[in-house]
Amino acid sequence: MRIGKWLICSLLMGALVSACQSPGVPADSITDDKMARIMADLNIAEAATTRLNGYPKDSLMHVYFQQVMEMHSITKEAYEAQLRIIASDQARLENLLRNAENLLEDTVEEGKK
Repeated sequence: MRIGKWLICSLLMGALVSACQSPGVPADSITDDKMARIMADLNIAEAATTRLNGYPKDSLMHVYFQQVMEMHSITKEAYEAQLRIIASDQARLENLLRNAENLLEDTVEEGKK
């Protein structure tokens, strides 16, 4: 069930961003490692807005999503296109989500030190 949650969250967050984005790398050049890092960063952004709802949450998630895309030098369109490609391969998607989860766990462990 985690896979579905990640995918739905990622697609919903992608829909929050406006079409005005700076040019980035094409979708086919986004590696799975980079996608995992992006998904982990988006999960952190989602966690930061957990106690919010309605307009404040939507507005803040829009800003966070834009910042994550800019940090990784990609566009919303490239991210979503690559996500659609990955979603068609169940094994690849599961591996990507596992990698994103591992990145989050590593971040938590580093924070405890």
